Amino acid sequence: MALLAILAFGGFLRVQYALPRLSAHRFWDERYNFRNVRKVLRTWSVEPASIYYPSPLQTWPQALVIAGSQWLHDERGVESAETIRNLRRFTPTAYLLARMVSVAYGTLTLALLFLTGRRLVAPRLGLAAALTLAAVPWHVHASAVFKPDALLVLGVVLAFHLSLRALERGAALDYVWAGLGISLAMSGKVMGGLVALPLVVGTAFVGWRDRRRLALLALAGVSSLASFLVLNPYARYYLPWVAHLQRDYAMRAEQKGMTRGSMPRELVEYLSGPYVHGHVFAALAALGLVWLTVGLFRRAGPGEDDLSASRRAQRAMLVVFPPLYAGAYLLSTPHFKGNNVLPIVPFTTLAGLWLVWEIARRARARLPALGRPAVLAAGAAALVVWLGSPGTLYVYRTLLPSTYDRALAFVARGPGPEFGKTIVIEEAAEPETAWEGTTGVRRRTPGFVRVERLDELDTVRLDRADAEIFLEKRLGDTGFYRDRLARVGDRNVRTIRPEWLEVRGPPLVAVRHARRLAAPAMALELSPCRRSEVSCYTAPLPRDIGSGDLVSFLLSVPWKVLDRVAPSPVLHVAGRVWPLIEVYRDGRQLTLITERHRLGKGPRRARLSTARPHKSDAVVSVTARRWRQPRGAEHAVANDREGDPVGGG
Repeated sequence: MALLAILAFGGFLRVQYALPRLSAHRFWDERYNFRNVRKVLRTWSVEPASIYYPSPLQTWPQALVIAGSQWLHDERGVESAETIRNLRRFTPTAYLLARMVSVAYGTLTLALLFLTGRRLVAPRLGLAAALTLAAVPWHVHASAVFKPDALLVLGVVLAFHLSLRALERGAALDYVWAGLGISLAMSGKVMGGLVALPLVVGTAFVGWRDRRRLALLALAGVSSLASFLVLNPYARYYLPWVAHLQRDYAMRAEQKGMTRGSMPRELVEYLSGPYVHGHVFAALAALGLVWLTVGLFRRAGPGEDDLSASRRAQRAMLVVFPPLYAGAYLLSTPHFKGNNVLPIVPFTTLAGLWLVWEIARRARARLPALGRPAVLAAGAAALVVWLGSPGTLYVYRTLLPSTYDRALAFVARGPGPEFGKTIVIEEAAEPETAWEGTTGVRRRTPGFVRVERLDELDTVRLDRADAEIFLEKRLGDTGFYRDRLARVGDRNVRTIRPEWLEVRGPPLVAVRHARRLAAPAMALELSPCRRSEVSCYTAPLPRDIGSGDLVSFLLSVPWKVLDRVAPSPVLHVAGRVWPLIEVYRDGRQLTLITERHRLGKGPRRARLSTARPHKSDAVVSVTARRWRQPRGAEHAVANDREGDPVGGG
């Protein structure tokens, strides 16, 4: 009954997380698997359309469910079962069904982890492990997205469990099943094949000189390889595809400033972060792995039973997989992605809980009072709350928009540009954002000027922005904030407060300004700077822009002319440096904007320079915008220096 309750809890979290925004606009990587699904529905071929997810097992279960639903629509007239229109456009039902397959993978993984914990130690530890993984935010996320990550974790845990059973029973059929489990994990992702290492290590611990065991290990290898080739008819192309991914990952690592030397730190931050274990449980997991490793070679003390060969083998299987898998991944790429390391999380979970189990067992032996029913019930309740809260809070935060999201949605509806609004925001007003929002607000669109308090800035600079967002409690601090509201009409002010199960976050006030263009946007005609060793472009300012005009710039700069470790393009306009604000980045380019400033009386030219050498095929663009003067701004500015960009020419 406890296991059923945990499975219901874990399944509920994953279903709730999967339901919002049933389209291609929530999870970017789903589009690659849907390309494969479309090809399956058109040709019923196992050849992948996207090399990112080439294994048929990564696509075919979802494709069959989607095809079955479409059959109900076509043959039985069930309107809600329609999944694809004209073999081109997928409906929300298709996204729902595809994500529900991942939910099934994730929920089944919890049951398998329970069985694994029960086989290693005891049923209660298995229950605790299943509950912990049920509420790990990374696993909740992976189990609700149409990607192979949930299948990979399921395959790894299944293969490990079958390997434990094979080692315990020693039957040929059990080793065959273990090999099939390894091929399933490898079909999820190629690195899943590393789950074969625990079986090898466990067999060596049981008896590396036992020829029969070695023969059974070879049988498992043959079973794994043969079934993998059957499940993956295009496996001969996987190595070139993996090489392509390696180049892609290397490019992304350079863009993010990652190196192989930084990978261990990324791994530690991932495991100890709030979306996996947190600092406390991550420390317990690390200590648990160390404790189990030491126990493999420690002799039993007085009054202790020495471990049997099979028990030592089981411990060795558990402790060997996380470091070897993580080490292989860290060596294979300089680009860290948490979903690729997710398969070790069930095992670090078991190690941490095993240590807690051992500490509790010894404490009860020394303090019999801890074994009283009331104490045990209180301890169990505290453990359930501690282990189950991360995923619950994560899903709650993901499903509910924040007051910050609502404030952004309000200012986005105001006048001004559709792309590249400038918003001044108090840092304390922006809560820690969830992974995948559900409000549809494109956070990449605005350019943010973050300050501790709005009253640190002069009113001229604030008036030139598109909007400002601050904490509602500031209205009682000084008259400055109340003054800000008096400058605009009531329809341009919105107070957003948290509501239970509706909106979360601190009470905010959003103020939008009537920022309108005085002329259409004007593209600058850039040309490379003469005799420049770095990437440098220059252009005359448009004739429609004159001294004293209120101006801003929008830049699009490809990564090939940027320093990916620390992007540092510099824009000079009329002899002054104009600070740049990042609004969007992807794998190809960086998009930046400037705040609005009055154009000075310097040279009528713009100059953009970066730290990288010039590339002849780099397409750099700079667009100028001329704005209407803010109301009263001409009286607020006393001389040419006020409100102008900082820095020298």
